Amino acid sequence: MIFALSKPVRILKILGLMTTALLWSSTLPAKPELPHHNNSDKFLGIETCGSSTCHGSTEPWRNATVLMKERILWEHSDPHSDAYETLQSNRAKSIANKLNLKNAQEAPQCLTCHATYVPEVQRGENFTLHAGVTCESCHGPGGAFLSTHLKADSNHERNIAAGLYPTSTPGPRAELCLSCHQADSNNKFSHRYYGAGHPRLRFELETYTAAYAHYNKDADYVRRKNPSSPVYAWAKGQLIAGLHTSESLLTNIRKGGLLPELSHFECSDCHQSIAVLTDINRSHENFGTPSINISNMVMIHAIASVLDRRLAAQIRHNISLLIHDTDSRKSITEALTSLTKQIKKLQPSLQSLEAKQISGLDLANHLISSMKELTAPSYYMAEMTAMSLSTLLVSDYEEKRIDSTKLQALEAKLDSVFLQLGNETNYNRGNYLRAVNAFADGINHEL
Repeated sequence: MIFALSKPVRILKILGLMTTALLWSSTLPAKPELPHHNNSDKFLGIETCGSSTCHGSTEPWRNATVLMKERILWEHSDPHSDAYETLQSNRAKSIANKLNLKNAQEAPQCLTCHATYVPEVQRGENFTLHAGVTCESCHGPGGAFLSTHLKADSNHERNIAAGLYPTSTPGPRAELCLSCHQADSNNKFSHRYYGAGHPRLRFELETYTAAYAHYNKDADYVRRKNPSSPVYAWAKGQLIAGLHTSESLLTNIRKGGLLPELSHFECSDCHQSIAVLTDINRSHENFGTPSINISNMVMIHAIASVLDRRLAAQIRHNISLLIHDTDSRKSITEALTSLTKQIKKLQPSLQSLEAKQISGLDLANHLISSMKELTAPSYYMAEMTAMSLSTLLVSDYEEKRIDSTKLQALEAKLDSVFLQLGNETNYNRGNYLRAVNAFADGINHEL
């Protein structure tokens, strides 16, 4: 399986970003409970599922439908396995000290996302916090589904019914990942953590899923799980992330505090040197006022422009208010309220992405148009756009809409997009836009 993350420049860029840091399927009648919200079943620990006789096998199993070496892949190539260890670093000690915490390894604020943090009464004999973000952090407590999972007639539907979390379904997977990888009203991540030195949270569902996948998306996987298309999964992740942002900001603003929760804003609007006059890049004209990070909202506008042009126009209007009327609490509140409703209204239409077989590159063209039409792209916007273009490109290869020759030709142009993205301190908007335009020209040429 080839991902658009395969090119050296791009993979190094995306992995660097990661380490520094509602339509459900027919088998899911209700929004499933997140694993760490389960307050009844036992969490059995990594040794239960990851032993050498199970998902920690060094040798392939005969007739096995999965790799059976998932633990090994997790330990050697997935930063989640080191999540607890990072709490012992000098940086973590400094952050904890600034936040007046005794130490990061014992603070619930840190353990919630750096470990499988559940009440002691739910910890099995082999459970340990030190293992980090383990299989049960994402797949749910083994005590709920293990007995069903081990039966000879076990299948995916029965496991989910027993309590396995449905990570193969984009909606639940996005809710789970974003519960830690995005600041919102649920995980309580705030600007205080950034002020203390925590790396910036950033996330794009399909990019992160592809980079740290520990499964083989082969014909058998498709037969057993009937996965959604990568285009649908990307769009679903964007809508849920955008909804989390709008709802979280509304909750904060309505509390009537002196300042909004700045974890949803552009860091570079405030954190620039004023000792030397520089060419300050801003996404709007209100200098001195921080900008809301609207990256997901612009992606959502691109999705709406394909599915519902009238709704896209309404979304565009409210995004414009978020960009230009940042000094008006009333305007921002009204815009966020409307966007929340519009995102929810767009959700059911996502099914038509698959029904109409909308191509990833068609969406990519709309994405580029939306980005250039709505805003002069900040680094955050450029970063989200680059990851999304990569996901949408490879989706067309996976769905056999383009062949390997066209993939390679467009990957070469996408490498340049990531190269020009650079980092937060050397990002040059003009160079980046030229690379994006070249990629757009490549799409039109190849198709």
